[in-house]
Amino acid sequence: MGVRVKHYELFANNLSEKRFNVITADWRGLGHSSLRVSYKTDFGFWESLYS
Repeated sequence: MGVRVKHYELFANNLSEKRFNVITADWRGLGHSSLRVSYKTDFGFWESLYS
């Protein structure tokens, strides 16, 4: 979705309370991801799917 996973925290918690299994993850370069775009590191949508 292109936003940090924390924006979905309330939604994920509500689903979890209703006994759904919920997994959330940040895309590369967002939120808790350790990788950041720089002159040395470049990636896009396709690289995130196939790396």
